[in-house]
Amino acid sequence: MFTMLLRDIPSAHYEHTATRLQDGGVLVTGGLNSESETHDACARWQGDSWRPAAPLPAASRRHTATLLPSGHVLVVGVGERVGSAALYDPKADAWHPVAAPETPRVEHAAALLPNGQVLICGGRDSEDLADAEGADRRDVAVLSDSEIFDPETVSWSPGPALTTPRRKHALLTLNDGTLLAVGGKASTAAGTKKRLTSAERLDPGAETWRKAGRTDTPERDLLVLSDGRVLGYDGHLYSPDDNTWASVEPGFRGGGPLLQLADGRVACFGLRGDELFDLDTGTWTPVGEPQRLMRRGHHMFLLAEDRALLVGGSPGRRKGLPLSAVIDIDLDPDAVLPPDDAEEVTGAEALLNMLVENNKLELEEGHAVDELVPRVDRILRYCDTAGAKAQAMSRYLLDAEPVFDLYLEDRELRKLLQQW
Repeated sequence: MFTMLLRDIPSAHYEHTATRLQDGGVLVTGGLNSESETHDACARWQGDSWRPAAPLPAASRRHTATLLPSGHVLVVGVGERVGSAALYDPKADAWHPVAAPETPRVEHAAALLPNGQVLICGGRDSEDLADAEGADRRDVAVLSDSEIFDPETVSWSPGPALTTPRRKHALLTLNDGTLLAVGGKASTAAGTKKRLTSAERLDPGAETWRKAGRTDTPERDLLVLSDGRVLGYDGHLYSPDDNTWASVEPGFRGGGPLLQLADGRVACFGLRGDELFDLDTGTWTPVGEPQRLMRRGHHMFLLAEDRALLVGGSPGRRKGLPLSAVIDIDLDPDAVLPPDDAEEVTGAEALLNMLVENNKLELEEGHAVDELVPRVDRILRYCDTAGAKAQAMSRYLLDAEPVFDLYLEDRELRKLLQQW
């Protein structure tokens, strides 16, 4: 289904940005290098290869990059302490400093508005974060305010504040020009961090954000589909028309960037391998064998119907990878491996019956084990480790309508599955 062809890239990148340019190229900026150091290196994909691009004005990570209608790229969060802004000119391969936002920030999100302006929101004050060390970083306030950059005047103005302070959140531009902020992290009154399950929406020209429902788990990997809906890897589908979230099957391989392919299916090039989501059946199917390389933080772009580009990421421990690959896509459904009928039944029914008989799983009155078998069978077949199987099974059984309760912790279920 997917064939990876490695491409040399001049520098390693993690917690970086990657932006599709108007000429079809890709600009990669900053992040962490292979020594876990914040750097200013940039690279540019043109034709079928990479070349170095002009470096950022300062070493940067957890910044944002937004393509403007003019073809320039606005980067906000330049310099970890400074949190300033700069414009990249692709034709001249040069950076031009511009006015910094009123509140210099990192860990924020940015999106292009229908009028060509750019809205940034949330994050944390870059200077306060740079001054904090160790556990004190948790006490740095999360922001709710937003600011708007006007390319015509090259200036900033206040924007509408989020209803909930957020950092490291998703900010999506929907097909109607609406902005959708989803998830992210915040701080509790005790100073500990929490993952957000709420969403909010800003209509074009509106002065306030409005609530856009909740997801039952935090979503981090999201994609606006061609029909306008939003798919979340962790098992949610948002409908802008009625402002609601519906539950769908979550993926199996840890999440990652999502791309909608020419045949309508959605590919996830994930943490532990690749998989496909079929919108008609509402199910994920892993493709090929699991990846041993625990890649995360990478970016993906469709270059053509049958080609995608993977850029950067990390195998863990905050080390950037000098990783880039062109992925050839075969849309033939027969290329998806393994098919559902390729193996014997995994024992899902026997496992569920054993849990019921040992009073570890209690069903609602009038419901039977066979209602749970298809999903549990897919979990046992496709999740690649006992820990992943246990986590997916626990979450599913606790949320499934036929289940009253599950009296088994993840670690106990993991040990059981290792023996199984």
